[in-house]
Parts: sequence; C-alpha cells; structure tokens
Amino acid sequence: MAALVARLPSLEARTIAIVPRPRRKSKSWVCGECGVKRASTLTGITNGNTHDGMLLDTQKRRERPWRSSLATMYSNKRPEPRTPGHSRIAPYRDRDASFSLAEPADMRLWRLLRQRSTGQVDRRVRRKRAPGLWRHVSNSATIDELHQLFEEDELDAATPTAAPQLIPEMKKMIENIGSAVRQGAADWLLKILSPALLEAKNMALIEDDNFTEILALWCSRDHFENLIDHHLAITDTGAKVMRLTPMQDIIEQYLSVVTNIAYVRRKSGCRLSQEQYQHLLNAAHITGSGTVAHFYWDWMSQDQVTPDANCYANYLGANVWNDMLPAYRERSHLTPFNLMARESPHAGRPFDNYQIRHGGIKQFVTQIFSALTRDSVQTNEDHICHVMVGLAREGDVKGVQKMLLRTWGVDVASIMADNDNPPSKRLSQDSPLKPTERLLTTIAFCYGINSDLPTALRVVDYVSRHYTLTTSPAVWKLLVNWAYVLSYYRRARSDFQSTLDPQAVISIWETMQAPPYEIVPSLDMFDKLVRTLGATQHAGDMFTVMTAGMEQRQADKQAVAAAQAELESLITSETASGPKDNQGAIERAQRSFESAILAAQRSAKYLKSWTRLFLMVTDLVAKSGPGNSLAEQVCYRDAPKLLGSAWRPFTEREIAYDLPTGHLQIKSLRGWQVKKMHERLREQTEARKDLLDANVRALGHEWVVKEFRSRRLDRAEGRA
Repeated sequence: MAALVARLPSLEARTIAIVPRPRRKSKSWVCGECGVKRASTLTGITNGNTHDGMLLDTQKRRERPWRSSLATMYSNKRPEPRTPGHSRIAPYRDRDASFSLAEPADMRLWRLLRQRSTGQVDRRVRRKRAPGLWRHVSNSATIDELHQLFEEDELDAATPTAAPQLIPEMKKMIENIGSAVRQGAADWLLKILSPALLEAKNMALIEDDNFTEILALWCSRDHFENLIDHHLAITDTGAKVMRLTPMQDIIEQYLSVVTNIAYVRRKSGCRLSQEQYQHLLNAAHITGSGTVAHFYWDWMSQDQVTPDANCYANYLGANVWNDMLPAYRERSHLTPFNLMARESPHAGRPFDNYQIRHGGIKQFVTQIFSALTRDSVQTNEDHICHVMVGLAREGDVKGVQKMLLRTWGVDVASIMADNDNPPSKRLSQDSPLKPTERLLTTIAFCYGINSDLPTALRVVDYVSRHYTLTTSPAVWKLLVNWAYVLSYYRRARSDFQSTLDPQAVISIWETMQAPPYEIVPSLDMFDKLVRTLGATQHAGDMFTVMTAGMEQRQADKQAVAAAQAELESLITSETASGPKDNQGAIERAQRSFESAILAAQRSAKYLKSWTRLFLMVTDLVAKSGPGNSLAEQVCYRDAPKLLGSAWRPFTEREIAYDLPTGHLQIKSLRGWQVKKMHERLREQTEARKDLLDANVRALGHEWVVKEFRSRRLDRAEGRA
C-alpha cells in the first residue's frame, strides 16, 4: 500500500497527459472606451483587455464589412443575442432590412410564435424586385423555387392596362415587332422586346394577337434547328472538348427568355390565353423540362384557363421526355439498379426525373389522362403515345400493350404468336387517332428501354405494314441503338447482362439498307456498328464501315461550305438593300450554318474514336501469329492506310500496334505539324466567328462557335 501511495503522483501526471482537458469557452469582454461587448479574437485571451487597435493584421483582415448574403450573414462583428427559433444559418434577406432585439434577423419562427400569441398578422411587404431584370431559370430548380423566383406582385393602380394613345417610340416598336414576326426573326424580336420589358406597362401595349405570334415564334422547334438532336449524342465532357456550350446552359438560357416574356406580360395585368399557354407548354416540351411545365400549368390554373388537347399533349410530353441532358438520358434503360434508385424519395441526379410507384411517372400520366377524359377533350395520337411512354418508363409493358389493343386493335400477344391478322379496329383518314410514324417511334422506344427488342421489331413491322406507314430513319436509329445497348458486353458484376447477340446489330443494319427500306445510315448508326464489329474483332469489316463513315464526313464538310456560302450571300445582300430587310433569313442561315458545323465536329470526333479502337483490335488480331490471312491483311494493308492523308488528322501523334512478326511504332505527327493544324483550326474558327459576328444575336450567339483558344499556340507564341 505504501508503495502504491508513493507512485500516485506519477500516475496522476500520466493521466493528465493522456486525457485532454475540456476546452474553455472564450469569455466576453466589454471595451472600456466604447462599451462594445464582443468576443475575444486573440488566441489565449480570456479577459476583456483588447481593442480593435490591438488586433493583429491577419485578424483585421477577417473583419470584413457587413454584407447581407448567405455566406457572410454571421461574421466577426458583434454577435446578436440568440432567441428561440433563430436559425444557425439565416437565409437571404434584403440589404435594407434592419433588425433589433424585438425582431431579430430573419426569425420566421419567432414571428410566427409572436403572431400566435398576440393574434396579430404581420403583413410585411417584400422589397419589390427591380422590373425588367431577367430571372434565370435553372434546370435543376424545383417548382417552389420557380414560384418564389417569379413571385406574383400586385399590379400598381397607376399602371394602365391599355393606353388610349401610343407615344411615337412605342408605335415604332410595335411596327418592328410585326415586321420581325412576319420575317420569323426571333432574335431581332428579342432585341425589340428588351426595352419594353423594363416596364410592365409597355408590354401591356402589345395587342393580344401580336403577343400570341411572339410566343409562337419563340416557342417553336425551328428556333433550335438540329441543335438539340446533335446534342443528344454529346456528353458534358464531349461538349467541353468540342468547345460547345453544354445542353443544360442552352436550355436554361432559352427558358429564361420565354418565361420572362410571359411573366412581364402577366405582371402588366394581361391574362394569357389558352393558345398562348399552348406555346409556353410547347417550349417546355421541346426542352424536356417537366418542372417548368408544372410551373406554366400552375399559371394556367391561376388564370382560370381551361386546357385544350394541345395543352394536355405538351404538358404530358414535357414530363415523359424529361431526359434531354446526358446524365438523365444515360439512365433511360430500366435496369434493376436504376429502378431501385428511382424508387427512393431522396433520389438525386440523375434518378430524380422519373420517380416510380407512389407519386411516380405512371401515376402522373394516368391522372392527367383521367383529367383529359373528364374534361371531354378529344384524345389524339400524341396523348396515347405520351401515356405509353410514361407507363414504359416505370416498366409497365402490359399497360403499353393494353393501350395498343384498345386504341388501334394491335394485339401484341397475337403478333408474337405469328398471327398476322389485320388489326381489329380500322380508323378513318381524318381520325385524330390515326397512327403515324410517331407511333412507330414510341413502340420502338417503349420496348427498347424494357430490354425487349425482338417484340419491338415485330410490332413495328406489323403496324407499318397494316397501316401503310413508312419506317423513318428515326425509328431505325432507335432500333440500332437499343440493339447495341442490349448486346454490349458487360462484366459479370454488372446489374444488367447483355440479352442479345452482337449479330443483332449487324442484322438490323443489313435489313434497313435492303429494299424496301433503303435507309441512309447516320453517323450515330455508323458508330454503333463500328463498335460492335470492334467488340467481335471483325477488323476487316470494321475498316470497310469506317471508310463509309469517312464518306459521310466528306458530305458534312461540303454541307458546312454550302451553308457558309449561303450566309455570306445573305449578309452581302442585306448590306446592299438596307438593314432589317431579310433579318429572318439571316438568322435561319446562321442556325443552319452552326448546325452544319456541329455535325462536322461530331463526325471528326467519331473518326478519332474509331481509329483508336481499330488499332486496339489490330493488336488483338495480330496475336494469332504469322500465317493468318486476316491478321496479315489487317496489319499490313488496312492499318497502314490510317497513315494516309485522309486519316492523318484523326490519328494520335504516336501510333503503335503489334504485327504477326513483331511490333510497329511510328510518330505520325511531329510537333510542328500539330502546331500547323492548330493554326489552321484557329484561322478557320476566326473566319467563321467574324462571319457570324456580322449579325450578333442576343441569345445563342456562342452556343456553337466561340473564340478559339489553344494553350499549345499560346505557349509557342510565348517562346517566339
């Protein structure tokens, strides 16, 4: 015992060294000169004996001026007393809003408790947003955030809804609006409307018919030309490599313009008509923005406007085709993992666009379709196709088959049993339910995402024959795409294994090129076939298809030259005849020129990926050893052709591949050659940019052609 007592001091010292002491809170102090109560900012000081003059320079820099933003709501300034309900991170509040101990900053819960205790309603008037400021519509915004962004301010009593006399400036503006609408010049129209949007009363001076024409011009698919179709095959990374504006930014900029125009019109006291809401919902449908479509639908309910058939069709279409962005589009396939992720109520991007089960896409389309029939709206083909897509996105293939049977008399089970009887229902030529190519596209998509391509092929063939429909290239593109997806080899650990043989892609390719279809394949189809042949190591056939794709590349380059010549002639004629005489034609020529440029860039991107894949396949084929005729043809005849003049721009700087008797490594492009290529590309881009700058557009001017920047050239010019 005595020995233990003798060792207690050492044990106590070890215990203190191991167990950390609790942190002491810094005490508040009061300045003796000004009486300001604040927390100490110097480390180790717990008594009130410092002042601003004693702070270190590094600590003074932390003392930023007060700025009412989310990041600086709480700074090193004097801490305010905390009261019940005070949030740790206060949300945004106005710069001129003040607070005191009686009403601390942004204490919504505190105000609510005070109102309940006193029985008084706090009628606070929010600081109004400056009129005419463009509100940015984010593609990831929720419906509540959109309502908060476009809050409904009461119309000022002094603002007239109609003016008895127009001032000369407004007369000129309305005349220009009519001229822009007649020419189809959407961008010129936006430039004219920009001054009018500064005040809501100016927008009220536009006649209702003229405003309908404005929305019809802006909410048309012609505004994008083929831009959306090209972007469907481009990821965000690919857009960055190709120096393009991502699709998400394009959609946000476009919807911001459309929504702001409609918002200022409603704010001026003019209710939007049924036809005008058709155009707004069509804009949401074109861009695949379901949230914005919900927002427009709420506006329509507030204005007590009864939707018609077109409103229902666009509203359904905006929600069932809500996958324009690459991240969402890549998750269209109904795999077990995708379905599990969509089922979660907290699913984030890219699984939050199509919920399943309760509150899912199937429940939504059935509710809207029930409302459509309850309102006695005439059902047409678009409604049925959108409902079929909504059911298919949740895996309800039986529901799709019931819609086909009830609407068009197409019995899928009978078709799969090799029964070729004609449909049980015959529709007249003027029937709104008469099937078109739209139905074929819907059938191919619905069965494709549910991994049932054989049924898609049989049903598409049956409907096209019995209803005398032409199978368009868009339908064949879907069939080739899903054949490639369902035959693509995946690792054993993947949640979805391939269900088709790679020969399915080749069979569909041969069928669509044979009579009576004779479809000219697009580069997307070429890409799927090249990758399929590469996966099966058919190097000889692969090089033949690549050569055919090179011909498509030459056609794209010729299309760029033709579009450039047309735009140059229009700009020259406008300079000679006078301004704004053919503005609509110039804008359409600009969009066609940019669409041709984008198609040529995509073809170049495809050819680069094909050359890399072909050399990889060459390595695998060469392992068969000498004496193999296929290996010798690929390694000694086809692969050297990649070094020719036509393929040189699409190869790597260093090419290396195995031979049956050795290994080949060659440097195809020297540094000075790469520099020359970049210089030519810069000259070409600057020439195109100068041509487009002759008519600078307010929206989308740099979506495709931007200022050329090259770090390689910058470094080279810096050394020079």
